[in-house]
Amino acid sequence: MDDEFGIRIGRIRTDGVEIARATRISAGRLARRGRGQRVMSGLRQATSGRRGLRRVIVKARIVQLKVGSAAVRAHLNYLERDAVGRDGEKGRLYDAFGDEADGKAFLERGSGDRHQFRFIVSPEDGADLDLQRYTRELMQRMEADLGTVLDWVAVDHADTAHPHTHIVICGRTDRGSDLLIAQDYITEGLRLRARELATEELGVQTPEELRRKLTAEVEQARFTRIDRALLREADGGVADLRPGPFLSPFDRGLRVARLRWLEAEGHAHELSPQVWSLSPDLESQLRRLGERGDIRKAMNRALARQGEARDPASLITYDEDRIPVVGRVIDKGLAGVTEERAALIVDGLDGKVRRVEVSLASSDAVPIGAIVQTGQGATRADHNIAEVAGGSGLYRTDEHLRRLERKELPLPDGAEAADVVRSHVRRLEALRRARIVERYDEERWRIPADFLDQAAAYEQRRGVVRVVSLLDLEAQVNSPGATWLDRELVSREPQALADRGFGAEVKVALRRRSEVLVERGLGRDTGLGVRFHPGLLSRLTQMELVVAGEAYARGRHMHYQPAQPGERVSGTYVEKLTLHSGAFAVVQRSPVDISLVPWRPVIEKHLGRHVAAEIEPGLGVSWSLTPDRSRGPSR
Repeated sequence: MDDEFGIRIGRIRTDGVEIARATRISAGRLARRGRGQRVMSGLRQATSGRRGLRRVIVKARIVQLKVGSAAVRAHLNYLERDAVGRDGEKGRLYDAFGDEADGKAFLERGSGDRHQFRFIVSPEDGADLDLQRYTRELMQRMEADLGTVLDWVAVDHADTAHPHTHIVICGRTDRGSDLLIAQDYITEGLRLRARELATEELGVQTPEELRRKLTAEVEQARFTRIDRALLREADGGVADLRPGPFLSPFDRGLRVARLRWLEAEGHAHELSPQVWSLSPDLESQLRRLGERGDIRKAMNRALARQGEARDPASLITYDEDRIPVVGRVIDKGLAGVTEERAALIVDGLDGKVRRVEVSLASSDAVPIGAIVQTGQGATRADHNIAEVAGGSGLYRTDEHLRRLERKELPLPDGAEAADVVRSHVRRLEALRRARIVERYDEERWRIPADFLDQAAAYEQRRGVVRVVSLLDLEAQVNSPGATWLDRELVSREPQALADRGFGAEVKVALRRRSEVLVERGLGRDTGLGVRFHPGLLSRLTQMELVVAGEAYARGRHMHYQPAQPGERVSGTYVEKLTLHSGAFAVVQRSPVDISLVPWRPVIEKHLGRHVAAEIEPGLGVSWSLTPDRSRGPSR
């Protein structure tokens, strides 16, 4: 049979035009000017028809860099995350010079680059290779092919069935010019070099080895080399496996066995003896099946680290349900080997485990162990848009501005009405790109009747999550402040809790927290349950604020002055404090007095400047960010 069915394993699924677009360089320009093109002819000739080459999958991405973006740092953070080494240790960056590369220095060296190259190199026999030595040798050969020294770092991962290496390369040559790599070299050349090197390291793959590996693919729930061969040989979607002179008995038997498995799974149908029709979208179906399998494996690994196992039916891999669910983040990683998104694995209160995708930058604020809510619905802006449109189905910017100015709609703390309208227009633009709304002109938008439902579905597809608490359950049980557990205890509609997983843990934590509150005199056990002190959340928050505020002031030889409902607090915004009860702004009211006021994102850009806030009952706050000249400048 042909070596690996003549398949070019590892070819990138995005075409050259898409890769080029990522850096705003045309495919034609890459082909004309890119480095590595000159070696391709010789490299193809040297490997063409050569039997026994080891199989290596290479995936690539060119990432356009944005000044000040946190995504590049977040990407390296994920590569270095915990539990990815052979023995479950943290990933470790290395480079051409040592086993402990400085990721911060690497990012600084590439801070002015227009783009960055990211590769995943996954040898089929990676478990038998010294991946660090293999990667260094591969990069040396790549440097020779490209005619420049490369600035790169790499991390080996062994948290999947096949150990693999993530390689990140700066986008400049050793002479400081933009590094342009030929499309052919990216999509094929590096893979050929990787296969050549793996074969040198481990020896030529014997026919027996290849047969064993191919036989193992017969019942694999993913797109395999056998499937690729079947699609290539099919005539009009029909695979004819009747005996003939073109296939060896082994090759024919392999295909027939795979077709029987595909038929059992609903992806093929036997029309007559030894003749099958293939599903029109066989490749996409099997690729999705393989991705789902990889996700389930990641979920099971995360659960195993906690000493747990779950029924496969409780593992939700895609958007199989869109119900907002509260749960604990038990693991996170890259959503795809080269993508700019992160995947959170969330153990829900309902006993189900979900995979939720978020942006890399936003995922930094969601540590493992955080309690989050997934499947968010329509945003506050969406509800405002629907309110302005009313029954007419027409949103008008001038109408929105009029309602804000007349206080018919709430104006966020410290915001100008015109700025609020502009932010809603930006939201409408995003929804227009998602084909939910239609723009008539810059001031008028058509809003569909089911707008809120469509907006909610859009948010759920984006995988937006809201952090409910950064505290683990044990910290919340003994917390001096108001926690998520407390909110659940006093809620009129508490979350439903499963008898397994995180739901079962929360049941125990709620009982223990109730006991702690009773001991502190904030509740009374009636025999039928615990009756909590009226205004429990406010009282817990105030108690924590007094302790934290006095400690903060004492350490700076100042005086803590509690902010009272109805009071106007003005002064210099000095610092943000994160307490168990939430985030609070330290406002220096005089050279010797400070107060703690509920923090809101709108004030962060006013750090070190004068602010004022109206304290509302229940620890509400209304921030005013215009200068308060009645008091003179704050010190």
